[in-house]
Amino acid sequence: MSDTSPPPPSPWLVRFFRLPVAVYRLGLAGYERLFGQRWILVTTTGRRTGRPHAVMLDLVGHDATTGRYYIQSGWGRSVDWVRNIEAHPLVEAQLGRRRFTARVVNVSGAEGAEWVLRFMKAHPLQSRLMAKFMLGLELGSDEEMRAWIRDKAVVFGLDPQNG
Repeated sequence: MSDTSPPPPSPWLVRFFRLPVAVYRLGLAGYERLFGQRWILVTTTGRRTGRPHAVMLDLVGHDATTGRYYIQSGWGRSVDWVRNIEAHPLVEAQLGRRRFTARVVNVSGAEGAEWVLRFMKAHPLQSRLMAKFMLGLELGSDEEMRAWIRDKAVVFGLDPQNG
């Protein structure tokens, strides 16, 4: 696996990834399950503007025991939603039709790596395609992937808040 950081997404790719946000806003939340996927809509507070900003993310995992949801940034800390979360860790989230407030915690390292690796094993074709064509990475053995994710990836846990 490569040691280089992934390049930031192109403006066209950013626009492409905004499409599911529009579909969710039309009331069609949950349609991604037809493709064997789970997405979560996360609305952050802008670190400079204070305005809400929505982003659709792959739901990497869910710990039913703790209630924590896991998400990952494919482009590290350079993307706006990550920088917004780091400045304002309280977000609004929507999973299907369920909406909730969540506190975001950085779980990069061993905990995050295990959840991302589980996701990659459950979605091998998607993981390989995204790694190669979007991030420029060649996936190796489980141990190489675990080490790369643990050392390079940015993974967050969303802890739903009561009330």
